[in-house]
Amino acid sequence: PERIELALSVPAVDLGEPRRVNGRLYYERINAVQVDYRCNIQDDWEVRISADDLRDGNRTIPIARLQWRTEDGTYQNMPASGRYVVLARKRDHQPRTGLRYSKKISYRLELRGDEWGGTYSAPITYTLFVP
Repeated sequence: PERIELALSVPAVDLGEPRRVNGRLYYERINAVQVDYRCNIQDDWEVRISADDLRDGNRTIPIARLQWRTEDGTYQNMPASGRYVVLARKRDHQPRTGLRYSKKISYRLELRGDEWGGTYSAPITYTLFVP
């Protein structure tokens, strides 16, 4: 039977307290969320990540300032609001399509000094897209 699954280890991520590294102020959560996925459909499926800008009332921080990485990767900026980045594809896992896979995602936000204080949040969406 067809099997399409996507699960996250946590419903929300808190980046915690800021820390200073080489004179820069960061919020960072290592292995913040584990993404489990499986798809045995033969179409070229993808696991996508998208997000909206960070908001606190009327104040915003562009989501592209938030960086993400897998446990074996390097940080890269999140795509702008309304766009997505591909976390995994069917072709990444061939010929063993249909098995369950996992990726741990870390997040980092570097403060630039032009932000207003507040409690910011943003929805981050993980989608298992099958055309």
